[in-house]
Amino acid sequence: MSPPLILHLDACTDRFLTGGKAAGLARLIAEGFPVPPGICLTVEAYRLFLREQGMDAEALWSQVRDVEGAARASVLEDCRKRIQQGHLSNDCAFEVMRHLDTLRRPADQCWAVRSSATNEDNTRASFAGLYHTALGVAGNQMATNIQTVWASLWDERVVSYYERVGWSDRPPAMAVVVQPVLDARAAGVL
Repeated sequence: MSPPLILHLDACTDRFLTGGKAAGLARLIAEGFPVPPGICLTVEAYRLFLREQGMDAEALWSQVRDVEGAARASVLEDCRKRIQQGHLSNDCAFEVMRHLDTLRRPADQCWAVRSSATNEDNTRASFAGLYHTALGVAGNQMATNIQTVWASLWDERVVSYYERVGWSDRPPAMAVVVQPVLDARAAGVL
């Protein structure tokens, strides 16, 4: 059986499938903390998208590691551009909206589209603030914003951070968390 492309947050228990942020939110939900409902496009959705764009993440990651300066910047820019100019399949876009509908939010709900990379929020490195987050996203802007979060994995700041904390042989993968933007009376960070 293939890994799922989309999960509700409470089912995001495998950080290698859903990334650090989604797995952390699932733990909070399991402990009874009030976490806004949401969904996660798993790293499998990201990998499928890359394959549909003809992108080999392993080969591209190897290129990024092997070059520096302008050559590296060029590879990274090309990756971001290909991801942002690609097209989320109609099937995947439909599934995202179908899963969001199960959250029973108002039709005009605005969403937070957040990174949940496999290398994010772990004991060795946090990658805090390096990946893209979009707030106030309307449903008709969802695909574009998901792709922007995916593209943020291929940024010079991310690569520079990797150089400081130690390279990985395998490229990181990006899951995406989608939650409603709430008009909160109070909020906190744990």
